[in-house]
Amino acid sequence: MSVAYVLQTLNDVRDPASIIVEEAPSSRGPMHDHLPIIERDTFYTCSSGGLGHALPAAIGVALGNLDRDMREFLGKAAPALIPFFAFAIGASLNLANVWRAGLLGLALGVVVLVVSSAVMFLADRISGGKGVAGLAAAATAGNAAAVPALVAAANPVYAEAAPSATVLVAASVVVTMLTVPLVTAWWAKKVAAGA
Repeated sequence: MSVAYVLQTLNDVRDPASIIVEEAPSSRGPMHDHLPIIERDTFYTCSSGGLGHALPAAIGVALGNLDRDMREFLGKAAPALIPFFAFAIGASLNLANVWRAGLLGLALGVVVLVVSSAVMFLADRISGGKGVAGLAAAATAGNAAAVPALVAAANPVYAEAAPSATVLVAASVVVTMLTVPLVTAWWAKKVAAGA
């Protein structure tokens, strides 16, 4: 059974006002073709398709759409939660490791920014967007710094490289965490000025 078939079947039976919470960026193309979003506020996704987004997001969307009072109550809490999410990401990074990564870590972060921004920007534009969402998705996720250790645990051949790779990925996280919002804000202003 293909992704296109499943999405087309969902489209055939769904109410146009139904809400979709998506966690499969690799299926975004078929989704645009077979499950078009035709009403405002009916599609929710995360910037990078991270695992574990869909269920909490779906619960939040359901609660927020029970009634207007619930939406206003929950909406006021979102800005207050952002520092807690940022703290969790920041607490997992060791800035001493980032400093040790030096110019190589900085270069990796810049390369990730440039390459990811270009690819994500083009994908967003090709799929009908203005490029803002693509740029916003170009950062290295904070939990990526754990990947080298996980790979080494799964395959001991990589154990020797894991500490160095962790340092480089952590540097890329910090570089993109600081630069992606700036690039995204710059492009969003440019798009808004052209509209």
